[in-house]
Amino acid sequence: LLVGYCGIYCGLCEKRGRIPERAASLLAAMRRAEYGAPAQTWKSLEEMAQPAADMCCRSGKCGAPFCAIRKCVKAKGLEVCPQCEQYPCERVRLFGTSEPLLLADGHRIRERGLDSWIEEQERRRQDGFCYADIRCSPYHYPRE
Repeated sequence: LLVGYCGIYCGLCEKRGRIPERAASLLAAMRRAEYGAPAQTWKSLEEMAQPAADMCCRSGKCGAPFCAIRKCVKAKGLEVCPQCEQYPCERVRLFGTSEPLLLADGHRIRERGLDSWIEEQERRRQDGFCYADIRCSPYHYPRE
């Protein structure tokens, strides 16, 4: 569930790592300071501190609903885009302009296999890597 259809490892997303960690840290600081905030503020921060376990494009809870890569991978019955014979196609190249590791990671998936690649991504996560550190703007989701 932590591998997006495109081959991005969702465990390296700031929505699963940094943002929840920072929300939890802010909550702790506010509690220590006995900070008076509206109930909705506390509730929002508590929700942010606990990311949904299924926050990934596979669950439909993340990513652009119109993503052409998702549609293509599902239509071909593949697990991830790099398993396709046409990899990397123009859709992936376009998305790779926003996600600089996408193509290199896709080639690693093809070379090493998905399970071995996931282990590599977990080591990256443990080292504190986050895609937000290298993401490029403007962000391009392929639409067709």
